[in-house]
Amino acid sequence: MAVVIASSHCSSRMSSAERMRTPPPADQQGESGVDANETSATGMSFEGTKEAQNFVEDPDFAKSYLSQCKGTIVKRIKADSKALERVDTISNATTREDVMYRPLADLLSDISKDMFDSISSEDRKSLGIAHAIVFIDQHDAPPSHFPVGDPRDKPDLVGAFSDKDVDETKPKGQKGKVSQKIPYHRLETVVEAKPKHKTGGPQCASYLYRLQQARPDRPGAYGLYVRPKFYQIFYSNPVGTKASKQIPWHNDKGELNLDVLCKYVYSLYDPLKDLFLYDPSVKWVEPLDQALGPPSWTITVGDDVYEGAAIEFIGNAWGRRTTVFRVERDGFPPIIIKEGYVESGRRYEESALLNHAHAPGFLPGVVRVVSAEDVQLDGRTIAFQDPSSQVTKTKRRVVLADTGVDLEHARSVNDLMKTFYDVLEVHRTLARERHVLHRDMSIFNILMYPMHASCVGARWQDCPPLIDDILGEPRRADAPRTPRCLLIDFDHSAKLVENDEPAQQDLRHRTGTPMYIARAVAAGEPLGGYASTPYAFKAAKMPLLSVEAKQLYVKAYGEDRYDRYNDVESTCHGGTVPLDSGDEQERPFHHRWEYDAESVFWTMYSVLLRVLPKESSSETEETHENLVEDWKSLNDHRIGSNRKVADSRAPLLEWKINRFSAPFLPGMRDVATTLHKIALQVIPSYAVMPSLPPYEDHLHEAMQRLILDYLVAHRDHDIPLQPGMLRNTGGRVEEGGREHGMFASELRSTTGPKGQAGGVGRSLKKATTQDSVSRSSRKRAAPEHEESSQRAAKKRIQPYRYATATGPHDRRPRKHDPPVLQGQWEWPAEPAGGQPPSDDDAGDDEADA
Repeated sequence: MAVVIASSHCSSRMSSAERMRTPPPADQQGESGVDANETSATGMSFEGTKEAQNFVEDPDFAKSYLSQCKGTIVKRIKADSKALERVDTISNATTREDVMYRPLADLLSDISKDMFDSISSEDRKSLGIAHAIVFIDQHDAPPSHFPVGDPRDKPDLVGAFSDKDVDETKPKGQKGKVSQKIPYHRLETVVEAKPKHKTGGPQCASYLYRLQQARPDRPGAYGLYVRPKFYQIFYSNPVGTKASKQIPWHNDKGELNLDVLCKYVYSLYDPLKDLFLYDPSVKWVEPLDQALGPPSWTITVGDDVYEGAAIEFIGNAWGRRTTVFRVERDGFPPIIIKEGYVESGRRYEESALLNHAHAPGFLPGVVRVVSAEDVQLDGRTIAFQDPSSQVTKTKRRVVLADTGVDLEHARSVNDLMKTFYDVLEVHRTLARERHVLHRDMSIFNILMYPMHASCVGARWQDCPPLIDDILGEPRRADAPRTPRCLLIDFDHSAKLVENDEPAQQDLRHRTGTPMYIARAVAAGEPLGGYASTPYAFKAAKMPLLSVEAKQLYVKAYGEDRYDRYNDVESTCHGGTVPLDSGDEQERPFHHRWEYDAESVFWTMYSVLLRVLPKESSSETEETHENLVEDWKSLNDHRIGSNRKVADSRAPLLEWKINRFSAPFLPGMRDVATTLHKIALQVIPSYAVMPSLPPYEDHLHEAMQRLILDYLVAHRDHDIPLQPGMLRNTGGRVEEGGREHGMFASELRSTTGPKGQAGGVGRSLKKATTQDSVSRSSRKRAAPEHEESSQRAAKKRIQPYRYATATGPHDRRPRKHDPPVLQGQWEWPAEPAGGQPPSDDDAGDDEADA
C-alpha cells in the first residue's frame, strides 16, 4: 500500500540547530568581491578543485553528449543579424568580460526560445516542459538557497525556466543588477565568460560541481564556457566532467559557427536518454507565499512518497555524491533518506549488509533500513560509467528508520563517555554476533541521543548490558534496554566470514576517514617502531577496575567475562609480548577489530578536546597554542600512497601525561587523564605479537573499562557542556581569553576543506559542504524544532520538468528491495524518546524501536 508521509515543516527550511554540520569553503582566492565592471568569482576551494582543472576534452563530444536539433532552426539562427551582432560584441571583448554578459544572455535566450518553439506541444508534455529556458546575467549575485551553507560562487549567467518570478529577476537597464538571486534549485545550466588571456574552464566545471550538489533531481548537468574567440560545452555527472573541444565563433569562411551551441541549448530540453539529465522521483517544492524561496523536496521511494524533505548533507559531486534528506514530523522521530551513486558489483551494499545484520532480530545501536532501491527512469536504472576505469556508478536510495544527534551537540561529558562506552559494546557485538565489521568509525558515523521509528512485530536480539544498565541509574529500573549511541553509514563495512578468501581479501583493502583511521590501516601494514617495542606493550596491560566499578561490571556481565580478559605477568591483552625485534611476527595486513576501536579513540579525542564546558576557565595563550598544535597534528593526517610516511598523529599518543593534557581546559584535566590511559592501550601494534590476543575485542574491553572507571568516579561530578559550541582550533587568543575575531559562538564546522581548522566562532547557520569526504548519513544536529508556521501546508509545486502526472516520465514501478525485518513499519512512528524492548520482551506481537 502506498504511503504519503508529509513533514510538519514541509514548506519551510530547517532551523540552524537542525542542520548537519559540514565544513565551510576556504576564503576565495584570486577574483572575488568584484563589481559589475570586473568579473565573476568562484570559491574553487573544495577537494574537487583538481578534478575541475583536469576535465577531459572529448573530440566526439557533440555526438556523445548532445542531442540533434532541427537543421532549419540552426540555419535561421545563424542568418539572424542580431545573432551576428551579439557574437561580434563577444568576439571583440578584450580585458573586460562584463561587456560580454548582456549580448551572450540575449543570444542564448533567443536560441532557447527558438528551440522551445520547435518542440511540439505533445512533445513538450512528454518532456515535462511548460516554459522556455531564459539566460540571465547574474554575475554580481551568487545563486541563493544552496542546501547547506553558502559557497558564494557567482556564475556569469544562469539558465532557468522562464516564469513571472524568474523574469522579474532580470537586470534592468544596460548596467542593472538582478533584483533577486535565482535560487540553486531553479538553475538548469551555468555559463562562465572570460576575456582574452584568462582561463575559465575549471571555473565552469566548479560551478557544475555546486549545481549538482544542490540539485539531487539532476544526475547530470550542462555548462558553457565562453571566450572572445571560442566557446566550449561541458557535461558533468558523478563520474566527472567532459568537455567539447574549443569551438571558434566563426568557421574558416567567416560564417557563424553556432551548430554545437544550438545543440547544447536544445539538449537542455531533450537530452540524450543515457545522460539522465533529470530524476523525476525527487522534486523541489517552494513555499507558496515566497517566490523563489527555500525549497523542500518530495521524494518517491517505491510506492511511498515522502514530502517536505530538507537536505542536510551533500557529498562530493564527482564521487559518491551522497545526499541525505531529513523529513521532520512534530512529536515523532524524523525520517532519513539517503541517496548516492555507488559502484555496481560491489561485494557489499549498505542496505543488504544492514538487513543481514538485523535478520536474526534487531540489534540496538545499529541503524535500520526501511526500504532501498536502485533509482530508475522509464524502466532504466540511473547509472553512469567512467570510460577510463569502466566502473559503473548506480544511483541508490535508502530510507532509514533511525537517527540521532551529532556528538558535538552533547549536553555533558558524561553523556559523551556513556555514548562511547555503548559504541564499543555495540560494535563488538555487531562483529561477534552478526559478523559485520564497520571499518569507518568516525565522528561522522557515530550519533548520540538516538531516535527510532517503530516496527510492529519486531524482535530485538543480542542486546548486551549497556552503560545505563551497568550504572543502574533510577530511570533504567523499569525501562527497556536502550543504547546511548547509533552506528550509521555502513558503506565501507564488510562481512566477517571464516575460510572465505574473497571476504578475507576485502579486509585487506584500506578504508576509513583520514583523521580517524587507525594508523595500521593508513599504513597498510602492521605498525613497527615504538608501537612494536616491549615498552609499548608493558604500558598497555589490561586495566583493572576500581572496587566499585568492578562490582557494577560483574553484576552486569559476570565474573567470567572480567577474568577472561585480564592479563598475567607475561601477557598483554592475553597475547605474548615480543621481547626484542626478533620476536615480532610478520603477518599480512587485514582490517582487525582493534583498528575500529582505535578509530573510536581518535573520535573521542577530537570531540573531548574541543567541547566547551558551561563553566570553564578562559582560554589561556598556553592552552590555546597547545590546542592548535595538537589539533593540527590530528587534522593534517592523510592516507597517502607512500606508506612509509610518518603518521602525523603518532606524537599525540606518545606524549607524557603533562604534555598530553596541556591543550585541555583546566576543568577537563580528569578527562585528559582518562584519554591518556586509553592512548596507552591504543599504541601497541598487537598484530606483531608472537601470539595474538585470544579475543579480537580485547582493545574494546580495555577502553570500556577505563571509561567505566571514569563514569563511576564522576557520577556526581558531571561536566555540563554548551551543545554545538567548540573551542577555537585556529586564530590567536587575546587578553581575557578571547579569540581574535570571535570566541565561543555557535558550531559551524570542525574541519574546512582539505582539513582546515574551523571551530568556535562559526555559526551553524552558515554551514557548508564537506567536499573532501563522500561519506554518507553524517552528523545530525540537536533535535530542537521550529514551530510550524501557517504556511506549512502551502506549497509552490515544481512547475516544470516532470512535475505533473503526465507523459512517459511519470513514476513507474522500480526495482525495490524489501527489508529483511520482522514486522511492518508504522508511519507515523512513536514520539521521540521511545525505547526498544529488552531481551525479555523479544518476540512480543508489538515492539517499539
